Amino acid sequence: MSHPLLVEAIESRFVPMLVYNNRKNDRELLNRFDEPAWNNPVIRFFDADLVDLLARKDEVWKFGEVASHLIKGIRAADREPPTYLKLVQTEYALQTESASFAMHCYWEGEVQFGKLPGVISTQTGWYNETEIVNVVFDPSAMTYRELVTDAIRSRCAATIYTRTAAQKNIAMKLVDGKKEKNKVVAVTKFPLGRLAEEKDQKYYLKASPFSLLPLISAQEVRINSALGSRENALDFLSPRQRELFVKLKKRLSDDQVLIAQLKQATAEMDFQQYFRYLQEIAR
Repeated sequence: MSHPLLVEAIESRFVPMLVYNNRKNDRELLNRFDEPAWNNPVIRFFDADLVDLLARKDEVWKFGEVASHLIKGIRAADREPPTYLKLVQTEYALQTESASFAMHCYWEGEVQFGKLPGVISTQTGWYNETEIVNVVFDPSAMTYRELVTDAIRSRCAATIYTRTAAQKNIAMKLVDGKKEKNKVVAVTKFPLGRLAEEKDQKYYLKASPFSLLPLISAQEVRINSALGSRENALDFLSPRQRELFVKLKKRLSDDQVLIAQLKQATAEMDFQQYFRYLQEIAR
């Protein structure tokens, strides 16, 4: 298990037990839980009496599948899964869909889209000399119809760019008869348009110390939205990320060398590498 947020959820929300199949006493433990000697990765959840809370699940390979099963295990114990774990599930959704919208201000667009369930990532850009936002989302958490409806409501859909006949049909029905006519234009490319400069990608996040934290994309869009709406961005961090944030803020205020070092590291490392790197620095 290599994903820091999944490791944190397992260590903090459960009493974890890892059983291999080729080490001392493994056979005794496998027999105790009626597990075969050779199997694919298996996740099981027990109550205090070692009674299964959920049906046994094997072939659990992907981060999203692990997150989903952890959430089911927590709910089976009548508890609410932490927000950061639900965002991991969103980040690694089994299916994704894309959408693009033109609007008056792409900073505001990212703030509005970042509030919506199922949004995995946003990206600002320019198309036909107009500011746009490209959105990737999980259609099992939010439908395209719901996304477009909210975009229209928040005035972030002056033009709705569609990529399939189904999207076009939905968008046309939603804008039909509205006083402020929204355009619907069919396109094929994604991401659409010319990317905005890096400083204009998730503007409110980039202008804050949160930008130097290890964050998955689903956290970035929500923290950017929270900051732009003057809401509590800490709600989207795990406890360990919060600890890193507190430690970093104390050091970053007068250490420009460290800030430059971290900015370079965020550009060169993936989420897991950077998380471990920052934990070492924060010690």
